[in-house]
Amino acid sequence: MVAADAEGVARRRRLLEVVATSVASDAGVSGVQPRSIDGAAMVVGDTTAWIVADDAPHRIIAAAWLHARRAGVREITLALHGADAEADGSATARRAAVAATPTRVVRLEGRTPVAVEAHPPEAPPPPPDAHLEFAAAIDEAGADVVVDHGMVLGEVLGLEVCRVIDGPDGAEISVGVGRHDRTAGEMLYGVDGARERLAQVVSEVRAHRASDAEPHPLQRLAPERRLRAEVLAAGGLDGVADDLSPLEGLHRRISVLSPAPAFAVTSDGRHLVVFTTGLDLGAWADAADMASHLGVDGVTMALPERNRLAAHDELCSAVTVPISVTAIP
Repeated sequence: MVAADAEGVARRRRLLEVVATSVASDAGVSGVQPRSIDGAAMVVGDTTAWIVADDAPHRIIAAAWLHARRAGVREITLALHGADAEADGSATARRAAVAATPTRVVRLEGRTPVAVEAHPPEAPPPPPDAHLEFAAAIDEAGADVVVDHGMVLGEVLGLEVCRVIDGPDGAEISVGVGRHDRTAGEMLYGVDGARERLAQVVSEVRAHRASDAEPHPLQRLAPERRLRAEVLAAGGLDGVADDLSPLEGLHRRISVLSPAPAFAVTSDGRHLVVFTTGLDLGAWADAADMASHLGVDGVTMALPERNRLAAHDELCSAVTVPISVTAIP
């Protein structure tokens, strides 16, 4: 299985490199070897970089900015290839508008580049009233009630432990960490004892995610949301803001395993704090998009001190939105 996955990744990389070479050649640049960058392929000319991305281009655009700036180019053409060209094209074009290096976003129709239009993000739908009625039960079980893109969730130190769903007999709580855990729980225990089981899951997850707990897989899930939960519980971010409230992102998270920054905003709505961890460069694109959408005065990227990189400062300079970085010990 691992060999098959590696072979698939290699085929995808070669395909993107071929497409990037074709796009650059059609623009008059030939004989330049393409390079792979963070899930995309790039060809660098004298003043322009041509980059082809087929997966989450609205996040890969941050890596495109970084690599193109390091190459010293004055213009970027980001070509979207594959299914995500439609799904994420508008968000990618919206983010390109705040790039310090002029960035053109196109989708490929055959080999013909077609400009992609930017549209404002759609407002997430409110959760049904029947789902909101479970908020008290989630709170009583010891979980934090979170509304995220129309869903009512329960989280423990940033990790989802339940969500309210529509069952055959109406709204009900589905308990578990991640989709597979929820499905297994429903198969083993049904939904009748969900409230009692939720309290048990909350207790177990809290114990495993405690700062002094023994190493456990539950510690590594949703690290960005855990960082936000810890900062909010401590009363805010020193030197930045002490009146933060959590904020849902513009894009729904794919799963608890996928990197995605966690957002918070000051009570006056003028400053955005974006929590990220690891090497998630896409968080800078997410932050710029959210800041532009909210019209805030400034953005702070908050991340663990061990994850602080020089590339983060380069990304702050890669956008016209005022962004700074704060490392948390």
